[in-house]
Amino acid sequence: MKPLIFFECSLKNDNYEGTRARKNLKGALELCNVSYSSSVYDDTFNVAHFISLKDYKQYKQDLKENCKLVISLFYAEEDENAELFINKKEPYELTKTDVSLLNEFNLILVPSNECIDILKNDGVTTKIKKFSPGVNLVKYDLKSAYERYIAYKYLRTPEEVPLITINFKHSDDIAISRICDVARAFPNIKFIAISQSDRFSRKSKKLIKKATSNLTFSPVLENDIYCSLLVDSFVYLVVSSFKGNVFGCLEAMAANCQVLAIEGSTFSDIVVDKETGYVYNNVDSLKNGIEDCLNKKLIPTTTKAYQYAEENSLSINGPKLLDIYKKL
Repeated sequence: MKPLIFFECSLKNDNYEGTRARKNLKGALELCNVSYSSSVYDDTFNVAHFISLKDYKQYKQDLKENCKLVISLFYAEEDENAELFINKKEPYELTKTDVSLLNEFNLILVPSNECIDILKNDGVTTKIKKFSPGVNLVKYDLKSAYERYIAYKYLRTPEEVPLITINFKHSDDIAISRICDVARAFPNIKFIAISQSDRFSRKSKKLIKKATSNLTFSPVLENDIYCSLLVDSFVYLVVSSFKGNVFGCLEAMAANCQVLAIEGSTFSDIVVDKETGYVYNNVDSLKNGIEDCLNKKLIPTTTKAYQYAEENSLSINGPKLLDIYKKL
């Protein structure tokens, strides 16, 4: 069994989410001492595993005959090269062409049961299986003080200042408006909002220009800084106008960071309200949640959330992924 794990990065975009999905799949296989291919022109693989439907469209004619086809969907909806839906408004609707292409696969992997319903409602008949994107727990086991507090040094922020981390899509004007609104309400908290691109809309640029000084909009951070940031943050905030942020939520759980989300921004069987995080109806109630968390009035869900991360670690995912490939 030798799979092809394929995702092609764009020269125009920072494909952080897509490359993270690719890295986790490869990492899970490496922990099982299983070799894999990275090139569609290699003739030794017998399973082709894609992360982007765009890549499959481009390279399907180059694949060797009779290889099994697998694709991971909904893991990187914040990435322009890996997203399935460009228009994130519900109900999510696939084009007939995309449905036809997806039905050429032997298996579709998704991170949530909600994704299965979305695909089936759009007419996808291929077998669909829920499969976690996996998380490397070791990354967040920071031993030294340098590792632990490097984010504070990078941000040039005193260590006593509370931190909140946010990941968002640069084109999500609603998310940017929510971020600015929430940060304005908590001037003594440092907010770090991370996106894969700075190609903001004119509307969002105006909001960002007027943002309070406690809010920093940042490009994707180096791995050691980001790991420290999650460990140092007391809240990981999810305010997207569409469902996604799969990696961000799972990694926050692995870092023992409290996840707070606004309804419609996450998949409900990943961030389970009052179990692996808290989900709020609107921005005002979300602000109340941050206040309660800051004042330690909110019962932490980090223990259950970390257990969820453990159950979906790369070491657990590897054997599961192998079993999936063998049963194709």
